[in-house]
Amino acid sequence: MDFTKLNNSPDDCAKARQKRCHYFSELLHCRPFHLISIICILLPGFPFFCSGAEPTSFQSKTDKRTSIGYYQGQAVSNNFGDLLTEPWKPIDSYVKVLFLAYELDGRIRGLTFDVEGQIVKHEGLQDHWETNVLLVVREHFLEDFFPANAAYGQGLSYALEKPELDQDADADPTQLLHYFFIEFSFDLPNVSYHPQLIFRIHHRSGVFGMYCGNRCGSNIPVVGFRISI
Repeated sequence: MDFTKLNNSPDDCAKARQKRCHYFSELLHCRPFHLISIICILLPGFPFFCSGAEPTSFQSKTDKRTSIGYYQGQAVSNNFGDLLTEPWKPIDSYVKVLFLAYELDGRIRGLTFDVEGQIVKHEGLQDHWETNVLLVVREHFLEDFFPANAAYGQGLSYALEKPELDQDADADPTQLLHYFFIEFSFDLPNVSYHPQLIFRIHHRSGVFGMYCGNRCGSNIPVVGFRISI
């Protein structure tokens, strides 16, 4: 440790505290963060709700609960909390993702749950493979008119090589990071394999220093499709 950094003036300390407070204030006022917080609070209560309520077994209308999909996109240099408030700043880094998902039994107040695995290929500034495993919470709406849903997925992400894009200025790149996505999807009705058009934010995160430096991670807006099998 460099002990000379401890001899900061009171003004420097005040500016540092103000900067941290400003960052967290922006993050907490971002709508996606509110959605994430609510879902994270609900998830630990899953067994409680299921054990104290009526049977929650659920079969989809088509009995096709396994789906495969593909999406691709270009990374941006924006922080996650800035994606809705600032213009996106694309960088020369791209992903192509193939994923497999399975819808679990049970619904909680209209929410359904999936498990999903992803295989990711990075191109451009970094050239490596990535694998992600996660749990997905999905809210369905407009089912009788124009079926659509919003989803939040959370899990772990492992890069097979050290990802330069995810590194923090003060830390080495970390292969294992937290992963989540936010998704909006729209069904194409009256088609046998139930195709969906999907929009996601593909996000690898250090979780405020838990895995790496305070500013490590990446944000990649993507578009793709999913079909039932």
